[in-house]
Amino acid sequence: MAKNVIKYCLLIWLTLCSNFLNAQWVLGYQHEVTGADIVREAKAHIGVVEATNNNDGYFIENYILKPLKLPKGTAYCAAFISFVYNICGVKEHPNTAWSPAWAKDQDAVYKKNKWGGIEDGEAGDVVSFWRQNKGRVGHVGIFERVQGNYVYTIEGNTSDMGDKGKDGIWNKVRHKSTIYTITTYIR
Repeated sequence: MAKNVIKYCLLIWLTLCSNFLNAQWVLGYQHEVTGADIVREAKAHIGVVEATNNNDGYFIENYILKPLKLPKGTAYCAAFISFVYNICGVKEHPNTAWSPAWAKDQDAVYKKNKWGGIEDGEAGDVVSFWRQNKGRVGHVGIFERVQGNYVYTIEGNTSDMGDKGKDGIWNKVRHKSTIYTITTYIR
């Protein structure tokens, strides 16, 4: 019985400490956010799926779209990045669901056929993808790493790797040639 009480008290203490540390992080007391922090937070949401494949579902609507005052059904790839950056305490970033805002030249460490290299990207940076049919950047994700000719990302508002038709938040593997810009807000 005494062992169970001790375990229970320890569990409560650890929970309170964890909540205190998370509260400090969210309130901005953490002094330096790292790319690993951003990737870890983004990965925690992999597998969140839309309810009806219409940019909807409880988590997407209430935690990703609502803070930006966006209605159900709004494309949320960029809003997901805002959500992750805000949770991690990144102070200066576009904080918008408008994907072109995440691909501005002044924030870029790489721009296709202009400057930099894909290898200049670091964990937690933002990758953007040009959409010819829109004539602009039309999708963004969180840069995880480069391996050979591929860039590993975490993206919202995309389908799963198995193409089972489940739109949501997923890991993606993109060929280097598909990356339009890599921007940074943490270095």
